[in-house]
Amino acid sequence: SVVPVRPVLLILLTALAVGIVAWPGRTARARLVWALAFLVLLAPNWWMEARWLRTQAAASEVVRALSGRPEAYAQCQRFSGAFFYARAATGWVEYGEDGSTSPEAWLTYETCQRIRDWREGGRSAPTEQQVVAVHVLTHEAMHVKGERSEAVAECMAMQADARTVVLLGATRAQATALAQRYWSEVYPRLSDGYRTGDCRPDGPLDQAPGDGAWP
Repeated sequence: SVVPVRPVLLILLTALAVGIVAWPGRTARARLVWALAFLVLLAPNWWMEARWLRTQAAASEVVRALSGRPEAYAQCQRFSGAFFYARAATGWVEYGEDGSTSPEAWLTYETCQRIRDWREGGRSAPTEQQVVAVHVLTHEAMHVKGERSEAVAECMAMQADARTVVLLGATRAQATALAQRYWSEVYPRLSDGYRTGDCRPDGPLDQAPGDGAWP
């Protein structure tokens, strides 16, 4: 896996800033100037890092809830990894030679970015890309749960999308709208390997998690 550049760089820069500000012989005014300069430089970057970690933590909660595995989690790809990423998959789950399923749901940088943007302001009118990103999270959670068939995992995910939306902090009405939109607008365009004629968006899309009616 690629070492995340941003947090490493931020830690190094913060350590450097503390060293420069605390350097012996500086006047109080000089220390203040240096401290303000580093605050302006570093604070926005730490804020962006915190946003990213919050998104990954929220996605991990979804994976744990939907898969029923307390050790499960989501791993958001970093920009440093996305720069060299050439695969088409927007997420995946690894399988062991013994048939075991990894507890990690891996998501691309763009997928996590779109989930973050949707959570921070797109819940009422999500773009199609945001709708797909939220669904990808649900789909990978179905794989973590143990389903290996793409078509079956896709169908299970559509019936659980509304629960994902609520778990991510949206309203039940927003959950129903997003789930129904994926079913009507996105699912019909998928390749045959991801669709089955037996699939129906049956699921109580307007119910809250924990009602016992979710797949």
